[in-house]
Amino acid sequence: MAKFVEFVRQNLSAQSEASVLPFECSQHPCMPFSMGSDEFVAAARRSGAQFVVYGGIHKHTSARGLVEVLDLQNEKLLLKRAVRFRGDNDEAYRRAAAFVGDMVREAMRER
Repeated sequence: MAKFVEFVRQNLSAQSEASVLPFECSQHPCMPFSMGSDEFVAAARRSGAQFVVYGGIHKHTSARGLVEVLDLQNEKLLLKRAVRFRGDNDEAYRRAAAFVGDMVREAMRER
């Protein structure tokens, strides 16, 4: 999972004008469901970010997950998309991360 997240960060940083910024959360996991939406948005804003990308993956025989992109300025959900991919090696995670990165960039452009 950590490798997938790192691949998504690398993909977004390398192929867009945007920078990927970390942000500090008072509770982990750093997700709206675990810390509340208002606190999650406030933590993301403190980083100086315009958008926040979050989601999760459930690994079984194939990986299933959800990717969401939130426009922090307008507090508008730009993307909520289910994803699914197969493979349990670096190449599979790279391909999935490239796919997710493309979706995220497209959502941010269409804002």
